[in-house]
Amino acid sequence: MGILDIVPAGVLTGDNVRKLFDYAKQHNVSREEAYDANIELD
Repeated sequence: MGILDIVPAGVLTGDNVRKLFDYAKQHNVSREEAYDANIELD
């Protein structure tokens, strides 16, 4: 299951931000990995 199965693509607000943080914490996502993923999507 990927992050897009949990939250929609685009700007996140409210509960979706919490879901994203919880997912990152559970899957040990580092800031560097998140930054790299953001760069790839742009």
